[in-house]
Amino acid sequence: MTGFNNGAGGDSSSPFNPKLPGSSGDAPRPHRRGRVQSADFGMPERQGLLDLARTYLTNQARLWPELAGTPAVPVADAATIAAMADDFERRFRQQQAKPFHPGVTPKVWTDLGVAYLRFSDENSNPRSLDQQLLNVLNRARRDGVFVPWHYVLADAAVSGTLACRRGYTIAKSIVERREEFGVS
Repeated sequence: MTGFNNGAGGDSSSPFNPKLPGSSGDAPRPHRRGRVQSADFGMPERQGLLDLARTYLTNQARLWPELAGTPAVPVADAATIAAMADDFERRFRQQQAKPFHPGVTPKVWTDLGVAYLRFSDENSNPRSLDQQLLNVLNRARRDGVFVPWHYVLADAAVSGTLACRRGYTIAKSIVERREEFGVS
């Protein structure tokens, strides 16, 4: 590896220092940690989750009127929206989703689906998750696919090039275990 030598040691006759880091004469380089990652890395902010839950309920009730007011698409009141945001946070932090069991809800869909939403950086519009969800739900309805809230996953301000996208990891797990989760 060839590195730039700014004259602070090494051979000052050349702007390049052909020594490998850690070879004799080189000072050890400090380890770069980058951004510290926690269980909340990539989680949408609380208000964003409340907005996402409201968007989900409002649009699913419009798209699936026969499910409005059932456990699959409950009434969009403040308590339900807060409980849905809590559920999203739990799934995100624990890195797991539970299979959707419709119970007494009439099965009016052909298949179940997963929605994965993401925006790349902190300069992006956080409302873009809502818009993405709306697009996914509209397309899913056209295809007869119902997306339960349990299967709505997202990453906020996380590059798609990172492997540590927590929402993506959960979505991938659901798809890999499609028999258990009932998704197509």
